[in-house]
Amino acid sequence: MKWLLAVCCLALAGCGGGGSYGTPAPATTNVRAAIESLLKKPQSFNLVGSTSTGISLTASLSVTQSTPATFQGEQFDISTVTLSIRSGTSLVGTNTVTVWMYKGTVDQFFLATSADGSCSVSDSISALPTSAVLGQNGPYTSMTGRFRCTSPESVSFSTRGTRTQTWSYELINGVPMVCINSSVNWLSTTTESDCVEVVDSSGTLGRRVYVTTTDANKVTTRLSG
Repeated sequence: MKWLLAVCCLALAGCGGGGSYGTPAPATTNVRAAIESLLKKPQSFNLVGSTSTGISLTASLSVTQSTPATFQGEQFDISTVTLSIRSGTSLVGTNTVTVWMYKGTVDQFFLATSADGSCSVSDSISALPTSAVLGQNGPYTSMTGRFRCTSPESVSFSTRGTRTQTWSYELINGVPMVCINSSVNWLSTTTESDCVEVVDSSGTLGRRVYVTTTDANKVTTRLSG
């Protein structure tokens, strides 16, 4: 998936103070705990949606974890995020993103994507808040894109572009969600917002997700589940 990721707020947030199943949205939530649960625990979601050109889609989204790895003396937790999209019975595409995070944190050091074989390496990381107000957002990571790399050991010196990730806590269709928002600038700009429901101030995850992408041709895809 373009992540994780693949992950920019595209004016999708609803208005008012409503929440899931008619309950009030938490006024604050633990963004760090929500994203940690999303990336560091096995997850599986089924989604439906469409493109801005009118194509109906279904999708599956999964998050799995691998054995931690060591690179240059640092230990990293590794998660894999996979998004497979179908139109009817036809597979439109599958994208897998492998995320390396400093051990015990959600500070992203390295991100590799299967769609084009590229990767991104962090230049700066901002701490995620443990208490964010509904409607708040902030920086997460700034990364440099590289060509053809699957792990930190294989990173080339050839720069492809930049990837910027932010976080947000917002209402989407009346559901309180924590989002990872990504903007990738490689020849053209693409964006993605990956959002998951939170049900309390501790950042406990619900079961609803919302994924929005806009590609280089300005076609927007919206998926929810």
